[in-house]
Amino acid sequence: MKSKLLVLPLAVALAAIKVSATEVSVAGTSTTTIDTITGTAPDTLVSKTVFIPNTGTNDVWDCAVTASADTLNPLNGDNNLYIFGLNVDANNSTVAGSDRAIDYDNLNTNQETNRQPVSSTYIFGSLSANANHTFYWSARKFDAGDADLTVGSSSMTIVCSDV
Repeated sequence: MKSKLLVLPLAVALAAIKVSATEVSVAGTSTTTIDTITGTAPDTLVSKTVFIPNTGTNDVWDCAVTASADTLNPLNGDNNLYIFGLNVDANNSTVAGSDRAIDYDNLNTNQETNRQPVSSTYIFGSLSANANHTFYWSARKFDAGDADLTVGSSSMTIVCSDV
């Protein structure tokens, strides 16, 4: 009998809580255009601008971004290192927590990888509402001596929610 008496006050308390609806926005982009990475500055593989509305309940949103790309081994020397990463509203850098590195060597053996996918994910928090935000998926050489890298298809998915 005691458990039944606890259920009624709990139900009344939950009914009294004001629960606001969560708004969600989903966007994405992709390309199959070949992109050659030639420098140490981020080269934008894909970008997507998303408008984040003002929902009246919150003026900030969080966006989870996932991106991937297909890379081809340049087969030119050893220890070629490349950094892929994400950013929002700035295409001249990447967020360290999103950075992913791949390393290609020219070992001239059957064990060498000729094609390698790379992906990353990152949550960009507290983005202002009633504004456009542009997300970037980029690649760069680790240092200038690395061989140029060919990137095939690239894609990026963005899921935003008011917090």
